[in-house]
Amino acid sequence: MNRFAVRNVRAVLAVLAVVGTVLAAEPVQLQYKFEKDAPLRYKLLMKSRATFSMPDGAVENQNMTSSMELEQELLEKQADGNFKVAVTILNASQSVNGQARQIPVAQGHSQVITMKPNGEVLGDNKAAQSTASSQLQMVFPAKAVSEGETWEQKTHISEPIPLETSTRYTLDKVETTYPGYGKTALIKSSMGIQNDKTATGDQVNSTTKGNLWFDAAKGCIVRSKAASSFKFDLPVNIPGVINSTVKVSLDLDIEIALASIFSGQPEEGGKQK
Repeated sequence: MNRFAVRNVRAVLAVLAVVGTVLAAEPVQLQYKFEKDAPLRYKLLMKSRATFSMPDGAVENQNMTSSMELEQELLEKQADGNFKVAVTILNASQSVNGQARQIPVAQGHSQVITMKPNGEVLGDNKAAQSTASSQLQMVFPAKAVSEGETWEQKTHISEPIPLETSTRYTLDKVETTYPGYGKTALIKSSMGIQNDKTATGDQVNSTTKGNLWFDAAKGCIVRSKAASSFKFDLPVNIPGVINSTVKVSLDLDIEIALASIFSGQPEEGGKQK
């Protein structure tokens, strides 16, 4: 290659470097922006498939589907910038192995929480959050986040077993187009537990992967989905009768989305698109 060609290649590379810098996505501030008299309506779907291996060798299977329609409404924007928000269950249903069951939450029930703009729940309600409201309360970093940046969040879950978890989140895309909605940020999550112990000393293995689409301009979750797998031993102790364990395998798919774009078809078997 002659000197002229080398200079041309270098010039092209220099131009591409400048263009890449200009086009690089700017950091984005992920914050909620609730507005008075503008409630957000969501639909939630949870599907679980559980296998119970009994001490006598018998195997039982259970398929459960729970669905809810939820409303998230701003009650008060406080002087310090925090929000007081009500999450209300408008409709709810549940079935087990195809048979309708009474869902353990009352239709019309509301939970009021106080939260920071980044989603951090304050006060006593933090520990008492329901599954539904916790799905609507993704906690973001307080500072602006760049594409590819990660952060971790520690959470206590009570179902299917009491467990402390740590989930890693990654801002995969500052801006992407969600079909049927528009521009959103895309956040991916991953949580894995191998040979850990619960508070009662029971061994557990678990993996969870999820995606969340967030409208940074409007400050709201557009859609969140996650697929989890759990394997653990459930102790069975009846004094004088049995002291053994039931081996449990559980797959759980959960989706929550704005009612206007809800698909009702979370990916199964731990797979995420």
